[in-house]
Amino acid sequence: MTDPRASGDSSAASSADAEAVRRLIGRDPHAGFRVAVRCPFGGPAVIQNAPVNADGHPFPTRDWLTCRALVTAVSRLEAQGGVRMLESDPDMADALVCTGFSYRIHERAVHAQRVARMVMRVRDIRRFGAAAIDLCFVACGRYDAYFEEHLHSWDLV
Repeated sequence: MTDPRASGDSSAASSADAEAVRRLIGRDPHAGFRVAVRCPFGGPAVIQNAPVNADGHPFPTRDWLTCRALVTAVSRLEAQGGVRMLESDPDMADALVCTGFSYRIHERAVHAQRVARMVMRVRDIRRFGAAAIDLCFVACGRYDAYFEEHLHSWDLV
C-alpha cells in the first residue's frame, strides 16, 4: 500500500518502511503513506496517509504516530492527567499550545469548554492537524504543549 499514485506524493514509503510500519502497528496500513518524521534510529515515527485508500474510499486520518516509544510516552502523559495539569500551570502563560477536536459532537463540546478556560492562560492556541503531527511539533519545539482528550488508537498508531 505504498504506491505514490495512491498518496499523490512521489516520496512514498520504501518497502523497508512499509514492513517497519506493518510491524509497528500490527497490520497492513489501510492507505498509501509516506514517512513524515523519522525516529532518532531512522525508523518511521510518523506516517502521512493518503487521503483515500486503495479502494478509493476517503481515509480521514492523515497522520499517525507509529513509534512505540512515543505512543507509550503520550499514553502515559494522558493517563496521568496531562490535560488537567496544563490548565493549572502558571508557567503556561507564555506557551504556544496546540490542540485538536474530536469528530464526535458530544466530545467536542467538552473540549471546547476546556479550550475556552485555557485560552486566557496561554500565549495562543493553534489547531494544525492530526494529533501525531501536533505531538511531533511539541517534540521539536515548534509548540510548547499539546492537549486533546478522547484520542483514539488511530491518533497514536
